[in-house]
Amino acid sequence: MSCRERLYRRCEIVSTRRLGRDIFELAVAWEGPRPEPGQFYMLRAERSAVLLGRPISVFAADDRALSFVVAERGSGTRELGELREGDGILLEGPLGSAWETAAFEKPGTSRAGPPLALLGGGIGLAPIAFLARGLRAGSFDLFAGFRSGAWGLDGLSPRELRVFTEDGSLGVRGRVLDGFDPSNYAGIYACGPEPMLRALAGIAKDAGVPAWISLERRMACGAGACLGCTVRCRGGNRRACVEGPVFLAEEVIFDE
Repeated sequence: MSCRERLYRRCEIVSTRRLGRDIFELAVAWEGPRPEPGQFYMLRAERSAVLLGRPISVFAADDRALSFVVAERGSGTRELGELREGDGILLEGPLGSAWETAAFEKPGTSRAGPPLALLGGGIGLAPIAFLARGLRAGSFDLFAGFRSGAWGLDGLSPRELRVFTEDGSLGVRGRVLDGFDPSNYAGIYACGPEPMLRALAGIAKDAGVPAWISLERRMACGAGACLGCTVRCRGGNRRACVEGPVFLAEEVIFDE
């Protein structure tokens, strides 16, 4: 996505919905470049006490609106959670890299062989769900992990859906990687807590299966200038807001 295709705009909230105690969905009116699965926007309430926007992955998109799932983690996201229909919000985007799926599948095509694996842990399910909506029905298995309950699974068409909750309130008690065998899949796409992604990168490499992961980083500018979201990679440092947030898992050097 070139700099000319990213926009900074005041938009209006279309709707809000609580998904959990500290998780909510914002639907925002948007007339601009349509994001690709994996990309994100910088979001800030129009009337805000914070200076910088917060990087939030796209959960869903159409020609008229964008949807984001936000976890309340500080003052900026708390302000977003207080917005209501008709309130103003400042958006910058679309930003960052998209999921690499060209080697496996395009909507409306068929593909023989093993399915894809999509894994979302917690708030990381949001960009995974956006990816899933563009894949052919039944061409992927979806592994979704939550602390308690579930959200974001409506309208998806996996071959198999496996839900994990840490408190056992839904699906299987445990975490999304419990019993996961990467050798059953042609490719893997994942977003979630960094310990989950670190573990996934290791088992995917051992199985010889390509895996792409979306990394969460603190960001200030969203344009690659501040270097605050640097990710260590085998080919040198990369910026999560420009070269990421999606990376080939085997390229990332995780902190021990």
